[in-house]
Amino acid sequence: MHAKALLACSLLSAACVVAETGKLGDADETQNNPFRTVYEATLLAKEGTNLRGSVTVSGSPDGRGIIYNVDFTGFPAEGGPFTYHVHDQPVPEDGNCTKTLAHLDPYIRGEVPPCDASKPETCQVGDLSGKYGNIEGIEGEERYKKAYIDRYTAITPGIGAFVGNRSIVVHYANKTRINCGNFVLKTTNPGGPGLPCRDGKCSTGTPIRGSPSRPTGPPMFEGDASKVSAFSATGILAIVIGLLW
Repeated sequence: MHAKALLACSLLSAACVVAETGKLGDADETQNNPFRTVYEATLLAKEGTNLRGSVTVSGSPDGRGIIYNVDFTGFPAEGGPFTYHVHDQPVPEDGNCTKTLAHLDPYIRGEVPPCDASKPETCQVGDLSGKYGNIEGIEGEERYKKAYIDRYTAITPGIGAFVGNRSIVVHYANKTRINCGNFVLKTTNPGGPGLPCRDGKCSTGTPIRGSPSRPTGPPMFEGDASKVSAFSATGILAIVIGLLW
């Protein structure tokens, strides 16, 4: 199907860009994440690096996706911009970050091409810095703090996007792993508050999906009849793709 879409777009290259996605399609938004359940991944006290900090998560108020609070310090002066991801496996007892394997990627997207932050549903589920920004301009005792809601990871056990039994890994720009830590259940408190965003502020990584708007009336032409509007080009593309299927 993807190859046919590429062929269709080659016929209308000016009107089409195919977003990279996983072999199993785009990531689904996760639902029913418990608001008052909190997991935290704390970076190890590793020799050879001063990088320390944690990533704390809880369910969002509406249960769609989870809130991240990222707090790191001790970055080296060189080697950035730095990246961080949820990795598929936990850190073993020997603290070897390499054994966490690859990024959490239940939709089998892969790392190449890089994540398009404007379309987070097409990125690897665990590629947090790809979706919400690399870490740069921070070194030594300066702290990097960021809060956001990611709609595609979960703290609901039993699904591929669940992070509670996985790990956080921080990398140099060349992908060398600097430090890592496992997510651990911190609290499940039905009567208590959930995890707030830093200072009461939280950036939403993905806007709420609304109903798509549908144009009414025929396609519009401007000037010469050979020049069609973007809507008309999109309609032609749909016909081409339909014929290829």
